[in-house]
Amino acid sequence: MAQLQNRMYDSGDLKEITKLSKTTLWRLWSRGEFPRPAFVLGRKNLWRSSEVDAWVAGTWRPAS
Repeated sequence: MAQLQNRMYDSGDLKEITKLSKTTLWRLWSRGEFPRPAFVLGRKNLWRSSEVDAWVAGTWRPAS
């Protein structure tokens, strides 16, 4: 079975994965130290799992 390549994480997933609060994640994002949300649905932000997983692994670099 093919693995999903474009899975999306919501803020609850991020909190569970990173163990950081929403406020801390927002601060990191606003400084360019965390991936930007890829999609915004109403009030719900979604992030690409590949970018978040790379950030957790220490290999994510912001796009120039």
